[in-house]
Amino acid sequence: MKGCYFFLFIGLLITSCEKSETSVELSEESVFINKDWDRIRIPDGGQLQAVAGNIEDTLLVSTLYNTYMVTKNGKTFTLTSKHLNNTPGLYVSQDTIYALFGSSYDVKYEKYYSGGSNYYTVDKGLNWSLANHNRYIRMLNGVVSTKNNASIQLNYHVGADKKGNGSNFVLRTTISKTENGLTLPFAHPVVDEQPINLYVDENGRLYIPTGGSFSDTGVYRSASIMSPAYLYISKKPI
Repeated sequence: MKGCYFFLFIGLLITSCEKSETSVELSEESVFINKDWDRIRIPDGGQLQAVAGNIEDTLLVSTLYNTYMVTKNGKTFTLTSKHLNNTPGLYVSQDTIYALFGSSYDVKYEKYYSGGSNYYTVDKGLNWSLANHNRYIRMLNGVVSTKNNASIQLNYHVGADKKGNGSNFVLRTTISKTENGLTLPFAHPVVDEQPINLYVDENGRLYIPTGGSFSDTGVYRSASIMSPAYLYISKKPI
């Protein structure tokens, strides 16, 4: 994973213009109380990859296994396609959302990119069509801008565990905010999971997709289908 310039192209099999009829409504599984943040659990668990849209209308979320349309303020999930999975990026261009299927880190493990697109939607994920292969899309994940021109980004870390063992373990990803030339740690509610990506909607609310867990020595453990996937959403514009 470290030192990769190339994209890992993952099979993306989906029927063009496919419409889903599968939806599920989740009850609250546990109490999450935070004056600044909301949290929703994605039904199939695993790891959240990317987010697009707006929780107050329709939110499109991708996981390791599926892509969902989220409505009713995070209470109802509609499967857009059982084959549109492991989508590391959702690129928004006006009213069009492109599903990106490749990903890579830079050689310094400081930037994470997603790219390539086989399919797109113009109705918030209800239907998908084949994308124009003459247009190649590449986007930088984990970096967003706020309405007051501040920048919030994920900071990736590798190294030894808490006991000093090893040197190339994936550790906890931190979040920082840069404003007026000053970079400081960004306060957020994610404790037990790894921040995977960032997204800011049209109203300025910040979304933090998460996944996986950590060992007692602070080493990141990849998500499985049995582990929960949580999305954290700021209640107010950041």
